[in-house]
Amino acid sequence: MKLLAFSDFHGLYGLTNHFRDVKKRISETLPDILVFCGDFRNLISIPLLESRMRRLKFPAIYYVWGNDDGVDPEFKLKVGTNLHLKLIQLDDKSAITGIGGDELDVQWNIDKLDALLSKKEVKKVILISHVPPFGCCDFAVEGKHVGSEPLRTLINKYQPSICIFGHIHEQSQKSAEFNNTFFWNVGPNGIVIDL
Repeated sequence: MKLLAFSDFHGLYGLTNHFRDVKKRISETLPDILVFCGDFRNLISIPLLESRMRRLKFPAIYYVWGNDDGVDPEFKLKVGTNLHLKLIQLDDKSAITGIGGDELDVQWNIDKLDALLSKKEVKKVILISHVPPFGCCDFAVEGKHVGSEPLRTLINKYQPSICIFGHIHEQSQKSAEFNNTFFWNVGPNGIVIDL
């Protein structure tokens, strides 16, 4: 199974329609799952975002909202599946889940994600977030780690196979591995991950 993930389009930033590049990457890489890690909307309307996602004509789209999207982390589009505090079975061995929003949203919802993961019955979990966990591809321009400590604590507890996120632009396309978890800060150019 192959996953293609993107983050941090920031709407029409630079007047770029990133969805053209997404469609091209889909045809080049032939993924099974398409993931958006938030901050893809701030200067475009919800209907325009839904239209662009619909034009991808891709059956398995998952997303979480970011800090610049201007919506509640639970807000659902008419296209795709919002992963915020949901655990979705992909096959008999793996599942995908997510937590959306900014650092405060993560802090406020971490107990709910903990309760959700405590009930998991699969070996492989893919965790999608907008914000990175502390110490994992989260080194900001100010010269310090700025990721979420509660998210890192949760990851240390459950050790998901993969954690995918964005938010820290300086770390776009960076990866790391700790305690059997692979971490990816995917960025607007996207990353292909073999599951």
